[in-house]
Amino acid sequence: MREVCENCGAELTAQLVEEADGGFCRLCSYCGALNREAPQPRAPEVRVVVRSEIELAAPAPQPVVRSSGGGVAVAVVGAIVALAGAIGARSLLRSTVGSKIASGVSAFAGKPDGPAFDSVGGQPELAEAHGSELLVARMRNVSGDDELFVSAFDTSTLERRWQIGPLGTYGEAYRSTRFAVGARYVAVSDRRAKLHVYELATGKEQRSVELTDAVSALCAAPNDRAWVSQVDDRHVIVDLATASVTTTPRPPADCVFADLDTAARFGVDGQQAVPHVAGLSSLRRFDVDGAAVIYGVKAPGTPVPTVLSIDPKDHAVRWRAPLPSADASEVREEAEPGLAALCGKRVLAAYGVGSKAWHVVAIDAERGARLWDTTLKPIFAVDSLHGLVCSSTRLFVGRMSSIDALDLASGKIVGTIGHETYE
Repeated sequence: MREVCENCGAELTAQLVEEADGGFCRLCSYCGALNREAPQPRAPEVRVVVRSEIELAAPAPQPVVRSSGGGVAVAVVGAIVALAGAIGARSLLRSTVGSKIASGVSAFAGKPDGPAFDSVGGQPELAEAHGSELLVARMRNVSGDDELFVSAFDTSTLERRWQIGPLGTYGEAYRSTRFAVGARYVAVSDRRAKLHVYELATGKEQRSVELTDAVSALCAAPNDRAWVSQVDDRHVIVDLATASVTTTPRPPADCVFADLDTAARFGVDGQQAVPHVAGLSSLRRFDVDGAAVIYGVKAPGTPVPTVLSIDPKDHAVRWRAPLPSADASEVREEAEPGLAALCGKRVLAAYGVGSKAWHVVAIDAERGARLWDTTLKPIFAVDSLHGLVCSSTRLFVGRMSSIDALDLASGKIVGTIGHETYE
């Protein structure tokens, strides 16, 4: 049985899912690649002769997870390796998820190492309910049952306020489980072609809508509506307060998707036009007091991540701030729109240094002054970032299976939602 991902080399921790041909598949929790294993033939019957010269038919070795062919010795060694790996992994895993759950919502039957942030579901979404800020994210119980959930966390305490699910195992539901956050409701799709509507403040289900097929994309539109794209190429907009459904081929221009790639696929990226600036390959634009603040990379030349401001009148560059504090030759060539965000009058952006390290830097959007530069904890195996989300006092950085919370004023890491295998 394959123990590491053939795409990225990370350890495979997801539950095996049996396929129709008798083989198995397992998703990589780091890069999202689907690892398939062909069915293996059953081991032949072995004839054993004992001292009495009477031949007895020995039973075939029992298959490990119904995948035979390794023999008893391999099964025993595999069990020992699996046990050692589980003990080792548990010693590495860190969970700081709060345990308080709103009444009326089914409790999470979690394992000691807790649920993980599922970056495949898109970046976390910020919301407000009854004066409290919530961070909503798709979560995954990587221990044992490997089931999916949608959870809300208090942005101040990082405690879990409510949890929706289970929504099926990762293998069953990772494609069709999506969420959209409105003003009063959260819409969540399931693998059975249903859209469920939950109260944002409590996580309690209010109603559900029968769809014609599984959901392939979902976004939140104004006035508590959700635009739904289905696998059968039917597109509807659902009023979350009334459950009324209207056919709408295209998403509204101001629809909010959980990830920028899906938004770009439907031509709704939520960004203003990014102007051309000499010496910069522009990726994203933010407006601050009428001035355009541009995030991009130096071009031509070594693609150093850079933020600059353009005067609103003559379009002259007011200030320019390269993000890295390290030698440019050590900076990784990783830059994309999701690695920058505007938080009040600060631009927050991430850049990579060396083979693994990630930095998050804060730049004053009015003066271009560098406010702080924080190095995130290195993570074992593959690591990538999945969106920067700001609350009033904190920055949340989506990682492979956790969300780091940073103090917006100082850049200090104040906590983590989910777990990761830190080095």
